[in-house]
This record gives sequence, structure tokens and C-alpha cells, in this order.
Amino acid sequence: MGRFPKPELSAGGVWFGRCFLSSGAVFLLTLFCMLTSGRLMSALLLSAALHEGGHLCACFCLGVRVRAVRITFCGAELLLEELQRPLQRLTVAAAGPAVNLLCAFAVALALPQMPWAQLFAGASLILGLFNLLPIPPLDGGRILLALLELTGLGGRAERAVHDCVTALLALALVPGAALALKGNPSLLLLVLWLLFQQSA
Repeated sequence: MGRFPKPELSAGGVWFGRCFLSSGAVFLLTLFCMLTSGRLMSALLLSAALHEGGHLCACFCLGVRVRAVRITFCGAELLLEELQRPLQRLTVAAAGPAVNLLCAFAVALALPQMPWAQLFAGASLILGLFNLLPIPPLDGGRILLALLELTGLGGRAERAVHDCVTALLALALVPGAALALKGNPSLLLLVLWLLFQQSA
């Protein structure tokens, strides 16, 4: 029987074997636990776990080695060996949202009378659709870049996509700030997070 890997402290978090958990992620999870119900938290965590499981299954099917899993304040990230072909990148990127959408529709149809199941279906649907936004580094952005490369429009097109997305997000700061002044900072925080991801 394999033993649970011994935790190893490092700068900004702790390693459990090939899985890194940052202090920022722990803070965010603690904050969510304090601000949300246990039912919603469990639905969100299961949706996120299935999403990453979809990516992992795609990697396994394609024979792609997963070097490590990083869970940070910005979300979960799989550190993979370099994917040489754009079709591989497209498949791995699409697998996560596809699992979310399939689970959402299957659970909603199979268990329509169970409140937690409907909560999970909603969380999974939102997570899947959000990740399909064509904004790098979300899965939708990775899918778009892979499609551009498959059609021979890589290089300049990739840079153009990055610049256009950055400009649109910068414009979105205006309505985000307006909503924040009215007491709803969710859009502003989302846009700032996406801008941070763009520059990372």
C-alpha cells in the first residue's frame, strides 16, 4: 500500500508529492467556507475536482505526462510536459469544460428533485461555461489559440488575440468599478483576476 506523501514546506506553500498547495489557496478556501454554506462549498469543490479530472483523463489518454499540480489563489493548474501538436492542446483544454457540462446536464436530468444535485449541476454548468470564455489563459482561450494554429493562423494571430482580450478587459474595468461603487465588486474582481492571469 502506498503511503501518503510527506508534506514539504516551500516558499509560499507546501508540496504533497507532486501537488503544490499555496498559502493563498488555503486562505481563499477558508474564506469561502466562512462566507458560503457547506452545501454550496461541496458543490463547487466537486465541480472543480471533476473539471481538473477531465484534463487529467485527457492527458492520460494522450500519453501526456503531468509533472505537477499547482493549487494557488488563482485556481488549479496542471504543469504538463510540452504539448507538441495543437490538436493535443485543444483536446486537453476542452476536456475540463466538457466534463463539467456533461455532469451538469446528466445530474439535472437524472436527479431533478434533489436540491443538492441541482446546486451541483448549476455550479458545474457555470464553471464549464466560464472556462469556455475565449480569454487566455482560460480553457476557452487555449482552445481558440489551438484552433488558430490548426488553421495556420498562429504567431501574429495569437498576439492579436492577446492584445484584443487585454484591451477588452481594460474597458471592462469601467463597468466593474461602477458596480463596485454600488456595492457589488464581483465583476471588478473577476476582471482584475483575468488581467493578472493575462500578464502572468
